[in-house]
Amino acid sequence: MMMNTRDERIEEGTNILIEKPIIAALHHPSSSTISFSRPHLPVFCFLCCKHISSPSSSGHQCKNCEYLFCSKECALDDVHTTECPIFDSVLDMPIEDAAAVTMLLRIIIKSTNDDSFLSDILSLPFHQNQEMLFMTQMLCVELHKLVSAKFKPSLSINQLVQIMFIIDNNAYPISIPLISAYGSSLMKQGSTIAHSCEPNTHVNFDNGIFQFHAISCILPHQPVLINWVNIEIPTLTRKEELWRKKRIICECKRCSDP
Repeated sequence: MMMNTRDERIEEGTNILIEKPIIAALHHPSSSTISFSRPHLPVFCFLCCKHISSPSSSGHQCKNCEYLFCSKECALDDVHTTECPIFDSVLDMPIEDAAAVTMLLRIIIKSTNDDSFLSDILSLPFHQNQEMLFMTQMLCVELHKLVSAKFKPSLSINQLVQIMFIIDNNAYPISIPLISAYGSSLMKQGSTIAHSCEPNTHVNFDNGIFQFHAISCILPHQPVLINWVNIEIPTLTRKEELWRKKRIICECKRCSDP
């Protein structure tokens, strides 16, 4: 939980945190391609999930998978050059959330040569949903087998299961104005901020960076609070989603109302 550790209150409008995701992925990889039948659809970078405002002129396309990237650096990033040959096979797996499995694949790749990156991932809190455990184990076995055919992963199947639950518990949605959540991400600090249905902090994703700013006064030693679910959805749905993702039983005024 992030607290206001300052000796003075944080005023409304103050920037609290600016953070780049440590890993991100799109819910639908097709949103990183140009639809010639529907050219008005927004396009996002396949790696960092930035919005590409002019994909036909400023996008960088992978010659192999044909997904678009916001820059040459993203297109040639080691993570994508490693995932590219096997990504279609990953999508052929029986998965419900492409973003979660894509993030897991990218964590496998990045952790091979970056111990500090893996430490940041494993430091995030999580709980195992026993109802999902068997399916998660089967998914991780299949992914481990698929990756092992290309290179030797440094993570065991048990570690993949743990990381999958870390993703499920801590992935924060990526959205921009007028476009609902189109991707997911993990953050070193932002993913540890507590939930409230009456948050004191607003989250904005702009140009690949999350910005957290106060929307009400936060007194010294009070927690920084964001909404982890859409607070406009019906109360019962909101409470069920909070329990599934964060094991939170919310008793705030909003959740007490019918």
